[in-house]
Parts: sequence; C-alpha cells; structure tokens
Amino acid sequence: MSSFLVENSTISKLADALRYKSYEFSGAYNLTSRLAQDLYDLNIRALRERYDDPTDLIDNFVFTSERWELNDKKDLAQFYKSLACFIYQCSEGEVPETELYKMLEEAQDKLAYKIAMDWANEQGAEWC
Repeated sequence: MSSFLVENSTISKLADALRYKSYEFSGAYNLTSRLAQDLYDLNIRALRERYDDPTDLIDNFVFTSERWELNDKKDLAQFYKSLACFIYQCSEGEVPETELYKMLEEAQDKLAYKIAMDWANEQGAEWC
C-alpha cells in the first residue's frame, strides 16, 4: 500500500463539508480552518507512519475557504469518494486508532447510508 498527501483544496473542502453537514464535527470544531489543519496533520502522521522520512512528499498546508454545498447527487457522491480516499490515505500505522480518524469513518458510514436511502427512495422502494 502506498500513501500520499491529499491536495490542500480537497482537505479544505472536506473540512467545510464535514463541519457544516456532520453534527459530530460541527460540535467538535468551531473553525473550519482548525478542522482542515487537523485533517492535514492526520494525513502527515500517516505519511510518517508509512515512510521513514517523507519530507519530499510534504508540502505546507494552506487553507482555502472552499464551500462544498452538496446540493445534488453528484456533489454528495464526490464528497463520499473524496472522504473515502482521504480515509484510505490516513490508514497507516496507529492513525486509525485516533479519535479524528474514527469520527471520519463514522461520517463516511452515515454518508453512505444517506446516499443509499436517497437512491432507494428514488427507486420507490418500500419499508418492509
């Protein structure tokens, strides 16, 4: 398995979507920029777990305020894929044992459920 540093823009958008669309993150973070920095730090920690000296893989983090409105199915699907990618990039060493990583996994599970239920409703699926 390899690991890479997720783009600043993607981290910033993930932080925005998580903070404004996830109860757990909105309660834990009052600043999107703080969440973005913590996501970046988690990604760096995973790189350090994977590679002894990943300095050539690390860039400085620059938070950009990028709103992810999530108004349509494509936006939700992109949010899910970006979140899944980010979680995968951070799955090295002891990083999955951190509270932030566990929160990300929970958010991913809830998002998958929402996407599946929205699709089922659109298909006319009935309860029981």
